[in-house]
Amino acid sequence: AFSVQPRRCRCRAHPADLARALHNAALFYRALAELAPDRPTRAARLQQATDAITEAIRIRRDLALPADLASSLNNAAAFYSALAELAPDQATRAARLQQATDAIPDAVRLQRDLALPADLATPLNTAAAFYHALPDLAPDPTTRAARLPQATPALHVSRRPRTPRPHSTAHPHPNTH
Repeated sequence: AFSVQPRRCRCRAHPADLARALHNAALFYRALAELAPDRPTRAARLQQATDAITEAIRIRRDLALPADLASSLNNAAAFYSALAELAPDQATRAARLQQATDAIPDAVRLQRDLALPADLATPLNTAAAFYHALPDLAPDPTTRAARLPQATPALHVSRRPRTPRPHSTAHPHPNTH
């Protein structure tokens, strides 16, 4: 069986390639988790996905790759959310959902800085879903009431009409030079 060991694997010559490989490995682990025959196997695969994406985030942050970093942060949030669904208790579920929501602000900021509204919608929509789930895990009605309004602004912004990405005029056809 194939296994990524992100903490042991170091590529000094091409760290961006390592980050891309770790990001892709995380996506494959997520896919394997969805096919897992039982909860423990699913949780183990999701943990492998989270470990790989965490290392990709570290590398992409170090290399200052904002678009790639935003994508990895958004995927990390999705992995934490999936782990929350498998949590054995409410406290663990709440902690995993909090980890998911903690990854989103950086992704949103990076997408805003890149000025790509279509890409900004993804982390905002993800944030809205997480913020919507958090009130149900609150220990009391006051905390529940305070958490729910967080979802509303993110959801409204994420549902704005998508605008096309700007294209480079240097090479109108990507396969021509």
